[in-house]
Amino acid sequence: AVVSYFANHGFTFASTQGHRTGVLRFAAMAAAAWFLTVGLMVLMVNWLGWNKWPAQFATTGACLLFNYLVARSWVFRPDSA
Repeated sequence: AVVSYFANHGFTFASTQGHRTGVLRFAAMAAAAWFLTVGLMVLMVNWLGWNKWPAQFATTGACLLFNYLVARSWVFRPDSA
């Protein structure tokens, strides 16, 4: 997670935001993504009866999109003055 934070902060989003805010937001995003992962897997495997491999593939795609959109729009967005 540390490498992911610094790579996204410095390269992917070239953020000028301070690390105090960024790290806290990144941790919140990671926690939300964990709950999303668990929730989607439970939904697809236990409730919908999907095989675990297609469910994992779909969950990975959903979480990838979730993480990118949240990182772009909230985690690495500069604070408004």
